[in-house]
Amino acid sequence: KKMNKIIKAVPSSSISTYLLHLIFQLLQQKLAKKELDLIVRIVKESKIYVFETGITNIKDYTFNRCISLTEVIIPDSVTSIGKFAFCTCSSLIKVVMPNSVTDIGECAFCSCSLLTEVVTTESSIYVNTCALPNSITSIRECVFCECYSLTRIIIPNSVTSIGNCAFWNCKSLIQVDMPNSVTNVENSAFWNCTSLGEIIIPNSLTNIE
Repeated sequence: KKMNKIIKAVPSSSISTYLLHLIFQLLQQKLAKKELDLIVRIVKESKIYVFETGITNIKDYTFNRCISLTEVIIPDSVTSIGKFAFCTCSSLIKVVMPNSVTDIGECAFCSCSLLTEVVTTESSIYVNTCALPNSITSIRECVFCECYSLTRIIIPNSVTSIGNCAFWNCKSLIQVDMPNSVTNVENSAFWNCTSLGEIIIPNSLTNIE
């Protein structure tokens, strides 16, 4: 009964700082497995996640298969996003990713089929665009593969390499802005992007696999 009262007090529309502290408190109480499973279900069913300030790393698989998550706001304290961190978040539409992020792990946003917008600030001028932060130097393997709703990708001029299958099967992609900094595009980076008419190849490019 006590657990039910706590659960009802948690906002259903977002995971607040309060909820994060609540989870830690409940874990310290050595709850039964069914109660812990209930907490995990609430986390997975939450729609918006605003991270607590001070976090520096989003670890591997953190939000993997959180199918109700629609929006993520990453604070500017974060420097890295782990592999498969948001993989198969099938309702995820928007990610606010600041310029503090220097590394995005492989398959981090793989199979986020409704993802249309990745921006560096909430007030970004870009709409329905994946505009990556200018602090990353490479786009790793399968990072945005099977993101069926992406229509435009702006690659910052800090990037030198695009990994294997990075945008594989992004079927709605119609525009890629590739800067002169890119020297290497690996195997199947844009495979089966059936709506993509052309990519302007920069003079800096020395290798396409």
